[in-house]
Parts: sequence; C-alpha cells; structure tokens
Amino acid sequence: MKFLSPLNLLSQALRFYEAEDCHELLNAATRIGNLEAKPIPRGLVTLGVKMHLRGALNTMAVQCNRDWVWPYWIERQFNPNDKSFIPRSHALSHMNLTHRNWTILGALGNSHRCVVDPRGLITPWYDGWSLDFWVSDPDRLYTPARAEKFKQRIHPRFPQLKNHFQAGELRAQSRVFVVEIDGSSYVVERVRLVNSGAKPRDFKFYFSIRPYNPEGISLIRHLEFLENRIWQVNDLSAVVLTPVPQRIFCSDMKHGDVSLYLDQKQTRRQVTCEVGMATGLAEYMGSLGPSERTDYLALIPLDPQKTDLSRLLRPFDYETVRRTFKRAWEKKLSEGAKLRFPDKKLTHSFDVNRAHLHMFDRGLTMTPGALTYNKCWLRDSAFMIHALDKLGFHHQAEQKVLYFPRQQKRNGYFAFQEGEWDANGLAIWTIVQHYRLTGNRELLRQLYSSVIKGANWIEQNRHKARQRTSLHAGLLPAGLSAEHLGPSDYYYWDNFWGLAGLRDAAFAAGILEKREDAERLEHFASDYRKSIERSLTRSDSRTGFPFLPATPYRRIDSGAIGSLCAVYPLGLFEASDPRVLNTVRLLEERFLIGDGFFQNHVHSGVNCYLSAQLGQCYLANGNPRAWQVVKYLLRHASSTFTWPEAFHPITLGGCMGEGHHGWAAAEWALLLRNLMFYEKGNNLVVTPLLQDADLKPGNALTVSDAPSYFGRIGIAVYAGKKEVVLEIANDYRLAEPAAIHWRLPFEPLSVFIDDKLHPSSGHDLVVSPKAGRVVARR
Repeated sequence: MKFLSPLNLLSQALRFYEAEDCHELLNAATRIGNLEAKPIPRGLVTLGVKMHLRGALNTMAVQCNRDWVWPYWIERQFNPNDKSFIPRSHALSHMNLTHRNWTILGALGNSHRCVVDPRGLITPWYDGWSLDFWVSDPDRLYTPARAEKFKQRIHPRFPQLKNHFQAGELRAQSRVFVVEIDGSSYVVERVRLVNSGAKPRDFKFYFSIRPYNPEGISLIRHLEFLENRIWQVNDLSAVVLTPVPQRIFCSDMKHGDVSLYLDQKQTRRQVTCEVGMATGLAEYMGSLGPSERTDYLALIPLDPQKTDLSRLLRPFDYETVRRTFKRAWEKKLSEGAKLRFPDKKLTHSFDVNRAHLHMFDRGLTMTPGALTYNKCWLRDSAFMIHALDKLGFHHQAEQKVLYFPRQQKRNGYFAFQEGEWDANGLAIWTIVQHYRLTGNRELLRQLYSSVIKGANWIEQNRHKARQRTSLHAGLLPAGLSAEHLGPSDYYYWDNFWGLAGLRDAAFAAGILEKREDAERLEHFASDYRKSIERSLTRSDSRTGFPFLPATPYRRIDSGAIGSLCAVYPLGLFEASDPRVLNTVRLLEERFLIGDGFFQNHVHSGVNCYLSAQLGQCYLANGNPRAWQVVKYLLRHASSTFTWPEAFHPITLGGCMGEGHHGWAAAEWALLLRNLMFYEKGNNLVVTPLLQDADLKPGNALTVSDAPSYFGRIGIAVYAGKKEVVLEIANDYRLAEPAAIHWRLPFEPLSVFIDDKLHPSSGHDLVVSPKAGRVVARR
C-alpha cells in the first residue's frame, strides 16, 4: 500500500514525465513536513484533489466566458478593478479565496442542507447546481451577483433569510427557508417585486438554473422543463415554480449562457451539454403600477432521490407552510439556554447561532459545514456537541456520543479520520463533559468500556518513540494533527488532548466506582504529564525562555495557538502560568490583525474559532481583552451572523474552508456563555468580565435555563443609578457550588445579601449559593 501513497504516486508521475529535476524539490518538501512518518489521511487527499480539479475547471470555464452571469465571488475575484482580484498566471487551479461566505439552512430532524451565498444564490444539493433570480426592464438586466448594493438578513427567532436589492424602480425581496413537508425537506423561496417608483413599470422576472455554486463549477449535463412546472436537473426533479412561466429557454456551453438570450422569443425546453455547463431560465413578463407588487415561488426538494413527483404538484399555500416552519422552530428554540445582553446585536448573534448550531446536526454526527466540510471530523464535532450540551440540547448531544463506539476500532482508536491523534482525548472529554452537564450515570456506564479502550490506546501509543532521550519521548507519534497547525510533527495539541483523555477516563472510573481502573488511569495521567513537562523543559532550553510551542521542534509560530488548549477548554494549566502568558504575548505581538488571530499555517487568514479560543484564554486570566475579541468578531460576522473558517484580512470575505463554519458557531456561543458565567473548580463565577458600559442605568443581563456542572443557571443583573442588583434563581440539581463569585467592575460602597448588610470584599463578591438577591451600592 505504500506504493499507492500520494507521495509515491507523485514520484512515479515525475518519472513518467521525465521530470527528474523535480525530485529534489519533492524530497525537500517531504522532509520539512515529516510526511513519511505517517501518510496523509485519505479524507484530506480526496478533499484536496477534488478542490483543485474544480479549481482547474473554474479557470478554463470562466476566463473564456466572462459574458456569462457568474456567482458573486467570481464576479469579484475575476474583476481586475476589484480589490478581490487574483491574477491567475501559471496557477491552473482558481478557487474561491476571497468570498467563501454562505449561510446553511435546513429543517429540524432532517440531515439534508442547502447553502445560500451572500447574494441569495441557493445551492440545494450537496456540491450541486444553484438557483438564481434576475429582473430586467427595457434598459438593462439586474442580477444580485452584480448589484452594487445588496442586503441579506436573518430572522432573529428562526432561520429564514431575507434578501433585498433594487432593480431600477423595482424593489426585489426574497425570503428563503427550509421546511419539512410530508417527511421530506424543501427549500422555499418567495420573490416579491414591488414598484417603488411613481410610474407604471414593465419588467421581466427570471428564475435561472446555474451550473455552479459558491465553490465553482457544478456540472449540469441535462436540463429539462416539464409541462407541469417542474425543472429536472440531470434527470432528477429539482424545482417547482408558481405561477407557470411564460417562456422557457435552455442553453449549453457551445451556445453560451441563457442570459445572452433574454431578448429572444423562442422557447427551448431541454438541452444536453457534453461539457456539463447547461443553463436554463424561466421567464415571467409583467407590469406594476406605483406601490403594486407581485410574488413568484420556487419549491426545491433537498433530497431529489426520494422526491415524489406527484407530491410536488399538490396545491402549495406559502403562508400555511411558512407558519408550519415558524411554529416548529419557535418550539425548538424555546428550549435550552437563553442569554440577554444590553447590546441587542450581541443578543441577536447568540440567538441566531443557537439556531445555526442545529444546521450542523446530521443525526448521529455533526459536520462543520454543508459544502466544503460535509463530512464528519471528530475534532470539529467535539466542540459542536459540547456547545449543544452547554446550550441545553442534551438529547441531540447524547445521540452523537452514543455513536462514538461505532467509529472505534478494536485497538481502541476512534477512527473518524486517519491520523487524528487528538481523537481519543476529544471523544473521552466530550463523553465526560456530557455526564458533568447532565448527571446521566447510566449513559456513562454504557459508554465506559469504550472510554477505557480509548484511554488504553492513548497510553500504548504515546510510548512508541524509540529514542528515550528525544524531545518527543513519551509523546504521541508525529502526525498532521489539527491540520491548521502545520506540517506533520509531534504536536502538544495532540498530547494535551491525550492527557485530558486519561484524566477524564480516571474521573469516569471514579464516578462508576471502578477503583482499580481509576488508580491505574491516574498513574498513567501522572506519568504522561511528567513526559510533557520534561519535553517542554527541554524545549525551553532551546528557545531560552518558557512558552508553549506547537511542537518540541519549532520556535514560536502561529501553530502555538493549538497549545493553548491546555488552558481552554481543558484546564490542564492555569491561565496565569508564565508559559501561557508568554505564549499569549508572543502570539499577540506576531499574529494578531486587529483583535483577530491570523493563522499563518494553511488557513492564511483571520481564523474565527481560534480567535474565540484566544478570547477564552483572556477570560480565564481575567483579562478584559476578551471583550475586544468579541467586538472584533461581531464586527466581522456576516449579516446573517456566520463566520467562515478564516477570512481574508483585506477583502474581509472568507478565504479558507467552509463559508459557514460549525466550529466557529460553537465557539461563539461558548464564549458568550462563559462571559456570563462559568465553573471554576467547585465555584460558580458570575459576570467574570462585567463592563462599566453594561451597567448604565436601565441595562440588564440575564441568563435562564443554562446547563452547568451544578445544574440549571438562572441569573439576572439589573443596573440602577446607585445600585446594581444580582438576582439568583439557580436549580442545583447536580451539585451545589461551594460559593458564587460575582465580579464587578467597581468596588461597592456597601453590599446587601437578601436584605442583610454584608462585608464588602472588593470587586469579587463571595456569595452563598443559597442567596437569592445581592445588591451592590455604588
């Protein structure tokens, strides 16, 4: 099988094409990344090859057909007068590197998802074609992708997008949501045209089938419009239109885009394109008087393989379907944690991402996206499952952790992807976190054998280093780890997660009164920690001062952000540890753009979830800079409160990975939750970084029905002119905290707890967990 590895195949290809002078370059690249130590995971190879092949197709298809209507990112990235322009030169592969942004929509309880780009382009099928809408008047064609101004918003209480742009004197508004009808999911789009001018306006409106999506070309080989209002794409029922269009036209690559045939009257109801670049339009002609409006509807199945054609032809009442959709989401989102901040935009962002998190739920697994990252990685999943748990959606989290053993090999390795040496620690940590937030002992007992097998795998594999005196002695093998950390190496990220896995396995054994297992695992964890400390000490001697590098063999680089997992979320090191403080300082000096973390490895952009994790480290150390991170990320969120995996520091559009990233959504919700309250040992810390601006008279901060290690948290902070009040209504169903620490940005003149004068203790008030009301006079 070594012969079939990507590196060996590439080497064979170089020999076949007599490019022997390239071998030295290949060998050097291999040695820099230690790539021969472990093959590149097949999932990453498949993803990379597919992206670059599509990139090559994008280059060839677009540059010779600039008169087509293209998606927003191509209209910008291929425009030499736009700051998003990227020269192609000898780069055969041209991918979306400047505007990788979209919003994922889906129905509850259904794993099918669609994506909507920032200009309303809908991609309903995974990796598939898209539906666009255009408007024309006698003077010109108006398309969202080319519009100078375009607004996209999301409803604050349920996942419905609203798009808006001006087409001359006509205002075009579309609503897009996904609803379940008779057990199947459908995208519903209603486009409303309103005449905002003072005179009657003639117009043409179009729904257009497009052979691309936000990543580039997606092949349409056969396109046909049936008499019964249905578009078929590649012989699958794709779109139902209401009302019936007045003209249909299809075109292929040879004859050009359908946008070139808007002034013609002929009809062509089907086309076959050998290249896979078929396009189609459905045309409507009309006239609107001042303030008059008209609506057009499109219904798109998300699972075309299971679509019943006759079902699509039933009478469709838009308002009834929208009410059904609204009721389902309002019921779901009435559950779980609710946070309210004085900043309404911050509250809105939390509510929206609480809903967004369900878009990454695929039943047994979670995926960090629906387009680029449609597959499950345990690393991303762990943070998203943990966010579900901390927001109170325990049943959904339970489904995922129960699935973990099905992905575990006989040797104990949780094989969601080859070479993820952090996987076992992540899996065990997620299981134990679920127990700590729910107290579900029976579930922990059910998963215990899987936990023990996973812990034993960590212990066995960390002893594979042959050189006992090496910097990596006692550490897990070299690997790619979290791919954003850089080339293959002995990453502390992997080992901190491995150590946490052994610690949490020992905790689980103690809970289930498996004393021998607990003692053995505690011994393993203690010895593991000594190996890591020894490696860090030896690494310090090479650099001259203590800090947490990415690996024992690298100096400070942006990959060191991964080592801060020892603080957040694992709590292995105190945030005040000199090594942690030095690492944070070095990252600040070299890798911050504004208050966002620039990940130089692979992502080469401002990474959203890593910025949030840095914010968590600030929070753990009581550093108010955590709020600067929050404000920075909020400013750079999309209009629908999504973040890509990383964004371009100049265009501010997505430049890496998924355009609506699940890990980023999870970290945002977790950061806002911890800024309201968090657990520290046996104590509950409330408003750890409360700001003076939050305490303007009349302001309020509230938390309700929020899970914690102690039970459900319900707190409210009310600001008056001369006093600030904390009301406590916690339900300690799991354990009572030793104390509640309420942190204030001022030193109170006096403190009353349940109407009794209490000695003031500075900014940090220590309150009994039985207290119900605390008043701090200022």
